[in-house]
Amino acid sequence: MKAAGFALERASDYLDILCRIIASCLIAIIALLAAAQVGGRYFIGWSPVWIEEMTRYCFIWMTLLGACVLVKRGEHAVIDVLVSALPRSLKSIHTALVLTVIIATSAVLIFYGIKIVGIVGKQLSPALRLSMAYVYLAVPVSGAIITVHCVVGILAEWRRGEE
Repeated sequence: MKAAGFALERASDYLDILCRIIASCLIAIIALLAAAQVGGRYFIGWSPVWIEEMTRYCFIWMTLLGACVLVKRGEHAVIDVLVSALPRSLKSIHTALVLTVIIATSAVLIFYGIKIVGIVGKQLSPALRLSMAYVYLAVPVSGAIITVHCVVGILAEWRRGEE
């Protein structure tokens, strides 16, 4: 059990690093594309049609990978005014319940994300002629990564409760 938990923790850590690197690269790409579009429009009066589309797809991936990073750090949206007043044991239970709800939501993302990837697989984007499956794949991928992070978080809370 401990070996599986350790392996899952390592996987979660590696996924977090990967998400951070990819999201950072996507931010840089978005900035470069936006600058190229504005510069092209301003200086030569023309900018390629595909830039806006590529920027949008990079933004989708960046946002969903960023959500994975926030869940790993425990910085997802939360109102903790009442929770901060709870004793440690109840905080642990609250955290585990919140993470369980996030897992349930992630399961929906995975299930319907896979469904929609299958539906749009043959559809091509207008400007890039890219399969829309690559764009929609961000939904189940982020759902799976968030699930791994939450399971690791629940295991960590369980270990804290045993101590």
